[in-house]
Amino acid sequence: MRAGSNLLKRGDRWFFRCRIPSGLSVFINRQEIVYTLRTNRKEVASFLGRVVS
Repeated sequence: MRAGSNLLKRGDRWFFRCRIPSGLSVFINRQEIVYTLRTNRKEVASFLGRVVS
C-alpha cells in the first residue's frame, strides 16, 4: 500500500478514510469510515493518518 492512500482532501480539509470489510459492512450498513483530521496541511495529515491507522 502506498503512503497516504487513506487520506482524502475535501475543500481545504484532510480526512482519514478506512474501508470496512464486506462481512462487517452488512451489519453496520456502511462501506467506509471517514474521520476528519482537522488540518489543511498535507504534512500534518500524513502524520495524523499514520497515528490513526
